[in-house]
Parts: sequence; structure tokens; C-alpha cells
Amino acid sequence: MKKHTSYKTKAKQTFYDMVYKKKYLIRYKNYISFSKKIMSYSFNNLLIPDNLTRINAINKLIRILSLNIQENIISHVLNSEYSYFFESVLTKPELYCCKCNTSISCSYNIYRPERPISFDLSINPVISPCWNSDRLICALGNIGSHIRPFSFDKLNHFSSILIMPINLLIIGNGFHSSTSGIYDTNAIYYPEYILDISNWYKTIHFNGIAFYHSACNRLLYSPEQKEIGIIYEIGRLLIENNLNLMELHII
Repeated sequence: MKKHTSYKTKAKQTFYDMVYKKKYLIRYKNYISFSKKIMSYSFNNLLIPDNLTRINAINKLIRILSLNIQENIISHVLNSEYSYFFESVLTKPELYCCKCNTSISCSYNIYRPERPISFDLSINPVISPCWNSDRLICALGNIGSHIRPFSFDKLNHFSSILIMPINLLIIGNGFHSSTSGIYDTNAIYYPEYILDISNWYKTIHFNGIAFYHSACNRLLYSPEQKEIGIIYEIGRLLIENNLNLMELHII
């Protein structure tokens, strides 16, 4: 059902990157600037440490960006583009640099959580690659606090990956029910895997338009939704400021 990115799609993306370059760069700089402001902001809350309020704000900012990605995915469904394939660059097994013949991988940093993580789809950053309009209609209609609350089913909701340090959950199965949960309330999900991409920041950077190999400045991947790159670079700021979004799950 899902087709991998074709040459035609890549050519189309390259065209968009050139046409909207200025727009992409301005948006990227604005989000990064805002993120930096959050991380240095003094909330002056005597009852709550600044670092906790900072990661709470950053988590919401990343969720805003993930919702933009989700809306884009849904728009493809509404347009009956069943061949559309959302490819999360952050969960790719590896990225290959053809300039210096280097394979870059962080797959060895994936593991199962020691204990279940209660992850609320309705308040945390999530991407669920739904693909079928009829299934989406059924999920939106049948799942909800007014009818039947979202219920995690380990036989259907599996292969999900929680990416750290950005606290972004990529759904691996049960796409349509999970999509409905994103727009519901108190939709608890239990990620099957955790993937730490911290090592990527030593070798890969996003410049507002595409991901590059930092060693030789070679283009590795240009995503349709630039928000995924912005989220990635916010993760770099989290590491630099020694902030951990995982703390939101152990409060």
C-alpha cells in the first residue's frame, strides 16, 4: 500500500526547497530563537523549578510542530493520496553520505524501556502516519471521550518508537486509532521502544531546509515537512542546556 519516495517525488521536493527557501529559513530561525528564549527564561515560579517549566514549554512547542506534521499527513489522506508514504528521517536505520562514503546510524541506541512509560497522546508530540480515509473516519467517529475513550491495545499498537531527547513518539501500527487519540483527551499509550538520537548531533545537522552530514556538508535528506528538522535541532538545544524531557514522564 505504501510506496517509497520516488525520483519524481525527490525532484518535486528539490523544486519546493528552491522556491520556498526564504520562507523555510525564516520559519526555522524563528522557532530556534523562540526555543532559546524559553531555555533562558526566568519563570519566577517559587513552587516549580525553572527547568521543569522550561521543559514543559519546550514539550508543547515540539507538540505544535508535530501537529503541523500530522495535519499534513491527514491532508494527503483527505486528498485520497493512498500511495503517500510518510518517512520519518529520525527513525531511518541509517543515512548514507555518498561524498565521503559514510553510513551514519543510531539504530544501536534503540532499546525497550525498563518499565512501561505512560505516554499521553493528547498532550505530547506524536506522529501517526494514517493513510486510509474510511479507516480514519471510523476512528474519529468511534473513539472519543463522548463515545469510547482511546484504549491502548498491545496487539494493535506495537512497533512504536519514542525518540529522545525530543520526546517524539512515532507510531508503528494502529495508525488511525492513534491519530484519533492525538486529538482526544487522556489517550494513554505505551511506547514499545526508545530511540536515543543524541549521537546524531555530532555528525548531522539541519539547516532549516535539509539534513546535512556535518563533516563534509553533504545533503543527506530533505523532508517534505520541515518541522521534523526544526524538532531535531530543538533536541540539540535540549542537550546543550542539559534538559531532559523524559522527566515529564516520571513526575
